[in-house]
Amino acid sequence: MRWAAALLHQRAALAQIHTSDTCARQADHHGLRAWTKGTAALIA
Repeated sequence: MRWAAALLHQRAALAQIHTSDTCARQADHHGLRAWTKGTAALIA
């Protein structure tokens, strides 16, 4: 059952990363986009 909870946390984290990436694209902030891509790679 712990794996299910971990999966839910992973999905929530990826949803926040997706939101961060969207904001970074809209703001044309290359540093934040790089950070979101790197963090997403660590989570996935």
